[in-house]
This record gives sequence, structure tokens and C-alpha cells, in this order.
Amino acid sequence: MRTFTDSSGQAWRVELTYGVLVEIRAELGIDLLKPDIEIGTVEAPMVKLAADVETFVAALYVTCRRQIEARQMSESDFAASLFGAAIGEARDAFFEEWVDFFRQAGMGPAATILETLLETVRLGSETLVRTMEEKTRNLPEILTMSSGVSPALSGSIPGDSRSGSST
Repeated sequence: MRTFTDSSGQAWRVELTYGVLVEIRAELGIDLLKPDIEIGTVEAPMVKLAADVETFVAALYVTCRRQIEARQMSESDFAASLFGAAIGEARDAFFEEWVDFFRQAGMGPAATILETLLETVRLGSETLVRTMEEKTRNLPEILTMSSGVSPALSGSIPGDSRSGSST
């Protein structure tokens, strides 16, 4: 069992049992009992949960439903308690619990597949963030240029008086 803390400081248990995984499949159409389905596509269960916050929170709601009901919270109250670092902490707890489900059930190959996919998603996310940081590093400069035209392009625009040539 894993835990996470929501944005208001409440602790939650993440327990993925066979019953919870069946409920997620029935309610959301995501078959977490077959983690290798559609590997490498947007239909892969890991991709659906990692790439779509709304889908992930829905799966987390199903997972924590009994605790939510015991605390007399609505689904929207629960969702509202998840923002910022709480979503990342909840996602890590969920994925680690998913791996543990297979490992504890003696299904090592499925656990290994999930661990590999999780590492790939983490590396992909880190690479994406680094790439975006690199690509946008000069964005403020570009957006505040007074001419509105990149110096590299100014000479290639016909009739552009800034290019120093007249056509």
C-alpha cells in the first residue's frame, strides 16, 4: 500500500486490489490488468494515465472512493484537493502500487513491463521539459523585439525597407 498527501494536507491510501482494477476497467475503460496492451500507443494504459490528468484523477477517485465516501466528500471535492505537487505525489504512489500489485501476485514479467514503461514515461517527461526549456529560453527576447521581425528574416522580405535593399 502506498500513500500520498493532497493539497490540503490529508493523507490517502492507494490500494490497488483486483477488485479496484476491475472497477477502473468497468468505469473508465482502462484495463490496468493488462499493462502491455497497446504498448507504444496512446491507448496504452500507462500513457492514458500519465498523459491525461483528468483520466488519472478519475482512476485515483475509483481507487480512493471508499475513503472519500467515509470522509463525506464529493468527487469534485476530492478532485479540488489535488493540485500542484499533490498530483505528482499521487501519480507516483499510484504507479508504484500498480507495479507492486503484479509483483506481489507473483507476476514478475508484468511488473517488469510496468517498471520499464514508468521509467520511459519519467525519462520522456524529463526530456520534454528540458527540450521545452531549451526551446523557450530565448522566447522573452523574441517576444519583446521592437522590430517585430527576426533580424535573420528581415533581409529576405521583398520590399522590406529594413533590409537595406529595394526591389
